[in-house]
Formats: sequence, C-alpha cells, structure tokens
Amino acid sequence: MYNKIFYTIVLLISHLNIDAQELYYSNAEQGVEQIIQYKSIGRVGKHILLSRERKRKHIISVFANDMSKISEVEMSILPKDVLDIDYINNGDRAILLYQYIERNILFLSGIYLDENGKVTNEATKLDSCLIENTNEFPLYQVIANASKNLFMLLFINKSNDQITKMNISLFNNRLEKIEKSALIITTPDGSDQLNQFQLDNNGNLIFIRNSSGDAGSSISRTDILIKLKGSDQIKDANIQFNKIAIKELKIAIDNRNSQIIAAAIFFGGKKINAQGIFSLLVDIKTGNVSKWHQEFFSDSLRKELKVKNIQHVRTFDDYYLDHIIPYTNGGFTVILEQRFTEGTRGQITDNRSFISEPLPSRVVYNGNNDQGPLFSVIRTPYQVPQLPLETSTRSYARNVAGNILILSMNNQSQIIDAQVVRKEQDEIRTSNTISYTTIKYINGIKFIYNEKEKNELILKSASFTPEARIKRNPAAKGTAPNIRLLPKHATQIGSNECIMPAVKSSIGTFVRVVF
Repeated sequence: MYNKIFYTIVLLISHLNIDAQELYYSNAEQGVEQIIQYKSIGRVGKHILLSRERKRKHIISVFANDMSKISEVEMSILPKDVLDIDYINNGDRAILLYQYIERNILFLSGIYLDENGKVTNEATKLDSCLIENTNEFPLYQVIANASKNLFMLLFINKSNDQITKMNISLFNNRLEKIEKSALIITTPDGSDQLNQFQLDNNGNLIFIRNSSGDAGSSISRTDILIKLKGSDQIKDANIQFNKIAIKELKIAIDNRNSQIIAAAIFFGGKKINAQGIFSLLVDIKTGNVSKWHQEFFSDSLRKELKVKNIQHVRTFDDYYLDHIIPYTNGGFTVILEQRFTEGTRGQITDNRSFISEPLPSRVVYNGNNDQGPLFSVIRTPYQVPQLPLETSTRSYARNVAGNILILSMNNQSQIIDAQVVRKEQDEIRTSNTISYTTIKYINGIKFIYNEKEKNELILKSASFTPEARIKRNPAAKGTAPNIRLLPKHATQIGSNECIMPAVKSSIGTFVRVVF
C-alpha cells in the first residue's frame, strides 16, 4: 500500500523544475538501508549505473536520465564470497575490481562493464598475495587518479610495530600493469598512522605518516611521503608543529601546478581553542616545502559566526576541515563545517578533548542521582557512513550541523576572502538528513543541503565562485510530504548533476538532481 502511494507521489514530482533545477525520482523500493548504502558508478555512456547488495547478491541498476529503470543486472561473474568491490568510471565504460580469497591467497581481479551494466570481457587477475592468517588480514586499497586513466593497488602488510611493508602496483585503464614496487616504511606509531593515500595524474603516490604528541591528543609531526613513478625511493617532507596543536592534517593534489596542498585547523592557548588555518605547499618532484603559513581567525569573523552561549574564543572549536580545492593559479579553497553532538536532557558533561579521527557520536548513560538521569557526551563530529547512535531509551542525543565556512587562499597561503553558507540543521539519534555535499564544476562549487521549513525538509543549494559573493539558489521543493532527501549521501555524476537517496518510512528512491 505504501509503495503504491509513494509511486503515485513520485510520478507527480518526477519532473519538478524550479529555475532550471530539475529533480527526477526513480520508482520506490522497500528497504531504506540498502538505498543509503548504494555505490554510484556514475554516468556510463548514456545511462546512469548504481550498484547495491541485495540478499548477498551484487546488483547493477541501470537508469535513464529521467531515472526510469532500464534494467537490473546481477553480477553472477563474482565469486560467492567476494570480499570487496570498487568501480572506476572511464566515461564510455566502467572497471569493476573485486577481491576474493582462494586457498589462503587473496586475489584482485578486474572486468569491464558497458553502459547497460553488462560484462564485456573475461576477468583479468591483476594481483595476488599470500595470506598467513585468514581470520584477520587486510584488503587491497584501490586508488584512482583524478583523470581516472590510472589506478593503483596498495596492500599494506604490517611487519611489526616499527616497520610496515607495502606492495603497490600501478595500472592504466586498459588493465595493463605499468610497474610494481615493494616499499618499507618506518612506522614507530603503527601502520594505522599511514593514511590519505592519493595518486596524481602522473602516477605518483602521495600519502602521510602522523606522529602523536606526548599526551596522544594531537599530532606532533606529519611526514608527507611521495613515491615517484618509476622510482622505489620515498621523498619525505617533514612537518614539525612545535607550539601549535593539530588534530588532523588534510592534503590535496594540485595536478596543474605539480604540488601538494596541506591544511589544518590549528589550536593553541591554555584551553587549546581553535585559532586559525595552518597551510603549506609541497613540490611533488622534489619534496621541498614552501609557503608555510598560519592565518588566524579574525575577531570580525568570530563575531560573524558567533554561536549563542558559546564563548568568543571557542567559536571555531566545533568546525572541521572537509575539503581542500586547488585553484589553477596556485591558490586554493578550504571548506569547513560546524559539527557536534550534544545531549538533550539530563545533566551533560561536555567533553571537548582532542580526537584525531571522527568517532561515532553517542551519549553514554551513567545511572541516576537525586536530580534524575546522568549522561556524558562524546562531543565529536558524527561519523558520516554510519547510523551513529544506539536506540536505547536511556540515551538521547542531537546531532548538529551548522554553518559552512569557505576560505579562499592565495598562492602565498593567505586568506583573501571568507564567505559563509548559513544553515542550522539537527537530527535526533541519526545524521542522514543533515550536513551537505559539494558539486564541483569548472568555475566554482555548489553546496547542497537540507533546511527545515514548517516542519518539512527543503532541498536547497548555494553557489560559490571565487571573487564573487555566494549566491543562494531557489529551493527545490518536493510536493510530497515527509519525503526526506539525503544530500550527505549524494555522489556527483556530472558537472551539473548528482544522485542522492530519498526515504519515506521504510521505502526509498533515488533522485537525480540537475542544476
């Protein structure tokens, strides 16, 4: 009954057009979880391909531009106990990479899919490694470059607490192996401190190695490691943070200028409050560090973003740096969002400790006293891929996503412009409808997010272009009540379009949003 009603609603809003914003809905399906946990292969040829797991079967759904379903293809070529799947979209076809184990050997194989989701070749075994303990072992990481014409298979084999062995293989999009290397990396703080593996358009591998401070609450040092194509040597750009505290350093590859951009929010003072943006540049070919810069948040910016009942000095403590986007002139944009989780009843203990990775948001019930129930809060950004909170009636929490801050930096790493997308979002126990996604196009960035109006969620967007003010676009209003679009789970499939899930009760649909 729900499915029939929802399908009727979908037909009414399938071609909603508001100032060139168009929403196209697919037919409704049962099962919200599998809708949210989809993988977008993207636009392949004329069609849109999405991948999901249904009853332990891997299904490719093929959609037309209006999101009418053309077909569904079961990936019967995959082994029964496939361990992981990755997709690389080459435009006219897609590469499907899958991992499985046979007789203590982990294999990674690849096949091609056409625009109809059909396999066009025999599977090619690309790499393999012996697994000594089949109860616990790592999988390959698949890393593609921005142009999608190269990809790397990375296998991390932790040898001991001080040394990590890495096997890497570089391929082109014809599934031809270009090179294979074995690397040995010193990891005094453990192999889990190696992260943010990225591949540039020349086939160079870039990643970072963190070292924790004495208290373990912040990063004392980061090494940006560069493995150049054709070389087994590692270039090491060492960054010592000294008197500033960093909880997470992010990096981005600037392919046009052959450099790495590194940035973070830095903290300081007696109470370790957020003070500004730290950034620097690293030359990919030489590993040389330049443009080391600390830019403090100004009093005027703190005043503009002041939050009620939050001290002036703590304005940016709950902001997290999400994206670094390079400019062609060597400058870049950093994008931050305010995020936190708080208890909504009982006595709250606010724990603002440094946490270097986003842990699941949760409220812990600590019994009762004379005044009622006691709760303590881990105040940290909600974890994006998960439903973060237990459903116990003893625990009650509100996830909050606030303003988006966009800082434009010049090629000297100095802030030349600061703009804000103002929003107030909250959600009890889960965080599926809050936060945002970005759509990147040639001249700028679109931010897509929900806002609540009259108890209904409205999909909104704002456009950012360097050297221009942010433009808030007309809201794309759905005519059906209680349909929740989930922009946080959206994936970009073109320069002006994305796919996102939408849910109503226990059923859901996919939505193509065109700008």
